[in-house]
Amino acid sequence: MAKRKIVVLIIQVALVSALSMANGCGGIPTPIDRTPSSPTSTVCPTIYVATPRSLENAPVMITFLIQDDTTTRDWNYSKNAFEALYRVLPTVTEPGDRIIIFRIGPSNFDDALVFIGTVGNVARPAIASTLTPWPTVTATVTPAQPTSDVPLFQTAAAVVATKTQGWISETATAADILNSCGEAVWANDFAAVATQWEATREAVKLAFGTQTSNITPGSGENAISNQVYEGLDHATRAFNDECKPNAYRRCLLIVFSDLSDWRPSVPHFQVPVSLKGVEVLSIMLNCPVLFSPNCSGVREKWLQTFKSFGAQNSTFINGDNLDKQLIDFIRR
Repeated sequence: MAKRKIVVLIIQVALVSALSMANGCGGIPTPIDRTPSSPTSTVCPTIYVATPRSLENAPVMITFLIQDDTTTRDWNYSKNAFEALYRVLPTVTEPGDRIIIFRIGPSNFDDALVFIGTVGNVARPAIASTLTPWPTVTATVTPAQPTSDVPLFQTAAAVVATKTQGWISETATAADILNSCGEAVWANDFAAVATQWEATREAVKLAFGTQTSNITPGSGENAISNQVYEGLDHATRAFNDECKPNAYRRCLLIVFSDLSDWRPSVPHFQVPVSLKGVEVLSIMLNCPVLFSPNCSGVREKWLQTFKSFGAQNSTFINGDNLDKQLIDFIRR
């Protein structure tokens, strides 16, 4: 019994010493007073709101190649492709985007060109995204109540619980200040420009939608439907002339075709076919099952062909969920 009393005494003395050192004085620390102080004006720290880098804010260049024929198996390429463009382009394009449409078939550039235009002749302002608030900090667990029958242990546990609540309260207050100050900075620097830009953006998108609704596939004259390489020749000229570094965020080639060409190899062109840095989407409307023997062989051939032309990547789809797949690819 005497040994037990000595051990308890030693523990008590050690705890008193430790708590005294932690509190910077000779007594046991008392709970922190968390009574709210009188309101004072908040001084905001310096907050830097980053705007998009120039390339991140740059438009997209999209060149379409559309097979020019009457009907192949289940789909009429010209009809279905243009109907899809009427639905998708007004939704997916943004101010500054460049849209060029060629028919696959004509050897002559001017005969193949169906449409060329830009979504509004306006420059995109650099507007920071609205800020994501710091999360609200709250205590998720009520501090455990001391259960020891030793008074010193009870006091020490109360001090720790009080300090923990104090840290949570201070962190929550700091987060609220940052959120409030950040919102004020964004409102002061960007709110008016963002409101004006949204009105401009909607107006030019509406005007472009009206413009694209009047696009017609063309007469079909001077065309041989299975001349895919001629279409790539026309696209090459467009990309070489316009897809410059820092001009567009992405350069896209979207091909509506079965990718059937009557020649076994690439013919000679004055300007070699080049898709360097271009992302390719091939829409094979007459392939209900892309991995069927007929379609998979064509897909593998053109996967390697696009790669040899320098394409950044190549994706092959069919007509399933066509609008969604177009939107997902363009907005990737």
